Amino acid sequence: MDIQLYVALDVTDVPPVIVIPKHPEVESGNHRLTWSPIGGTTFTFASFDPKTTYPFSKVVVKSGEITANYLNRESKHEFPYVITVIVGRKKYKSAIINADGSIRTGGSTIKNK
Repeated sequence: MDIQLYVALDVTDVPPVIVIPKHPEVESGNHRLTWSPIGGTTFTFASFDPKTTYPFSKVVVKSGEITANYLNRESKHEFPYVITVIVGRKKYKSAIINADGSIRTGGSTIKNK
């Protein structure tokens, strides 16, 4: 199943990168996830950083889109990730990251049903 997610940038918000929906629930099975800028948003995707590589695979980050395969084999689990975008030379993230790499504020997840 294809699942579309949208990304917006609001530099006045904390964190400034917003993923919609923030915590989608995914049925069991194989899925193709796509993150695209929401209408009128201008930025370049820089990275997709899941906290664990499983269940994400074949992640492709292009300037205008991120795609990944997602295999849901375990119900009731949640898999966090961080998206980084660039405007000019400045990077913005979908979460505020602590020095140890853990997520302090924000962050999106894919939730298994």
